[in-house]
Amino acid sequence: MPSPLPGMDPFLESPDRFPTFHNVFLVYLHEQLQGRLPTDYSVSLEERTYIEAADDPPSRRVAIPDLSVKSSEGIATGTALATLDAAEEPLWLAFDEEEATETYLNIYQGRQPNERLVTTIELLSPANKAEGSRGRDLYMRKQQDLVAAGVHLVEIDLLRAGRHATAIPESYVRNLAGNPTYHISIREFHRPDRIGIYPIPLRNPLPAIRIPLLPGDGTVQANLQPLMDRAWDAGPFRKRVRYSIEECPSPLTDNDRAWVGDCISRWQSQPSPATESQ
Repeated sequence: MPSPLPGMDPFLESPDRFPTFHNVFLVYLHEQLQGRLPTDYSVSLEERTYIEAADDPPSRRVAIPDLSVKSSEGIATGTALATLDAAEEPLWLAFDEEEATETYLNIYQGRQPNERLVTTIELLSPANKAEGSRGRDLYMRKQQDLVAAGVHLVEIDLLRAGRHATAIPESYVRNLAGNPTYHISIREFHRPDRIGIYPIPLRNPLPAIRIPLLPGDGTVQANLQPLMDRAWDAGPFRKRVRYSIEECPSPLTDNDRAWVGDCISRWQSQPSPATESQ
C-alpha cells in the first residue's frame, strides 16, 4: 500500500524520519541502477562521515568560570586586588558533538584498479541545506571538487526546508520552473555551460530521470516514484506518521494543505493491508 500522496510525502521531511527515508531510498535506487547499467559500469553505495556540533539549544551550556585573582598579602578580609600577572579565564562553551554519516551513490566505469568515477548521485540531507553547518560546507566543497575532477553530479532535493543547495542557482530554478516544491539538478562535466533541472510540484509523482554516463555511452534511466513507494512501504512510516493529527514539518499553503488533507482522507478510507489479507 503506497503513501497517501502521489509523489513525495512531505510528512517524511521531519529530522527524525528523513534519515531513514534517505538511506532506504538510496538502497532501492542502487538496486534499480545496478540492473540497468551497461556491463562495464557499476554503482556503489558509499558514505562520508564528519563531526557536527549538535544544534539543539538545550544541549549547549555556557560555563562561566570563577575569576581567579592573586591577592597581595595584608589585604583586609573580603577585599582582593589582582596583580599584573593574573590571567583572566576565557568563557568556555561546552557543546555536544555528533558524528554525522551521509550516504550517496557513485557510478564507476571499468574495473579496479583502473575504474573511473563517472557520476555521483546525491539525495540532499537537512544538513546539506542548513545554513552555517559543517555538513553544508563539506557538501558545497564536494560540488566544486566533482566538477573539477570531471564527474557528473546528480542532485535530488526532496526537502522544502533549508537554504537552496543544488548546483543550479536558485534564481534559475524560479525562472525556469516557477519555484517548484522539489527539484533534481543534473550537471554534466563535459557540458559545463549548462545544468539540467527536473521540476517536481508537490502534487506530481516523482519523475523518471536520465542519469548521464560517459560521453558516447548515453544515459541510464532511474524511475524514482516506485522507489519512493517502496521506501515508504518498507519503512516504519505507516506506523509512525500520524497523518490525522500531525502538521507537516514545513508549513504548506492553504491550497496545498487542503489538497493533502483530501489525499489523506481518501487513503484512510481504503482497507488496510491486514484487512485485505483476511
